[in-house]
Amino acid sequence: MATFGKTTIGGSTSPGYSPVAAYCIYNLSEAGDVSKVTFYTGGTCNMKMAIYDVSGGVPNNLLATSNPVAIGSSFAWVDFPLTISLAAGDYALCWLFDATNYFKYDAGSTNQHGYKAATYPTFPNPYGTPAANQAWAVSIYATYTPSVGGQPYISRVQQIAGMQTYNPIH
Repeated sequence: MATFGKTTIGGSTSPGYSPVAAYCIYNLSEAGDVSKVTFYTGGTCNMKMAIYDVSGGVPNNLLATSNPVAIGSSFAWVDFPLTISLAAGDYALCWLFDATNYFKYDAGSTNQHGYKAATYPTFPNPYGTPAANQAWAVSIYATYTPSVGGQPYISRVQQIAGMQTYNPIH
């Protein structure tokens, strides 16, 4: 398993006020099959996660969403299972919640974090123009298994009726 995003706890805290869909953009350096998004958060609320592709430096098309997860009042790493196969590139890890929550961040790249109005539990699609942006790297990451486009690089051996036959795929 590998990750993309920020796997450490940021030194600054920000409130997330409802109703907004907030995001942080990170780069996936290789193709992969995502199994979950993990967010360092606290504040009693219900929350969902989503992954968007990125166009022009902002979230664009909604690619995948999680089921809702109940968040406790204390800060903790919270897992949001979701599955999607992604090519290498930039992606927005986005969260949507029904009451004020809190998250951690450090200084990041220009416009790396942003948000816009959205009503829980529905993510906007396409995302549209953010209401505001910050140079924040938020403590959120996705876990994935590296893939090679659905095809192994090596030839495979198939077993047919007890015989092994060579079946090159390239």
